[in-house]
Amino acid sequence: GLKIVGKRSLSLLPILGWSWFFSESIFLRRIWESDKKVLEHDIQQLLNGYPDNYYFSFLMACEGTRFTEKKRLESMKYAREKNLPELKYHILPRTRGFTMIMQGAKGKILFFPVPGVYNFMLGFSKDSALPTFRTLLKGHACKAQLYIK
Repeated sequence: GLKIVGKRSLSLLPILGWSWFFSESIFLRRIWESDKKVLEHDIQQLLNGYPDNYYFSFLMACEGTRFTEKKRLESMKYAREKNLPELKYHILPRTRGFTMIMQGAKGKILFFPVPGVYNFMLGFSKDSALPTFRTLLKGHACKAQLYIK
């Protein structure tokens, strides 16, 4: 019952992306008008296509790949307007899609191993090799840190 919710480009990854595609994961373009329709359709397909006693877990790859100084400043401005914390090294995630999934699949989401929403952040050191597929194929190491909340 694990479904991936991520950028459409993830579906193009050899083997892994294809397996996510064929396991009915949800891929978005980051254009809300089209993503809203995709979410509405795909959530309904999941709810209608499985028995009532079948539950789902969602792995959502939200923000992070679009980090620029301009986006960070926009995020800080939005945070001030909405009385949210200003993040120094991150941009605030957009929550419309998350909220839509939570409301649309209410009662069908399986939280594993403990009920809750988990925040995973992966960061790469600037003093090591870039985390690319080419780096991986060449056998070069890149340093990463994983934060789980």
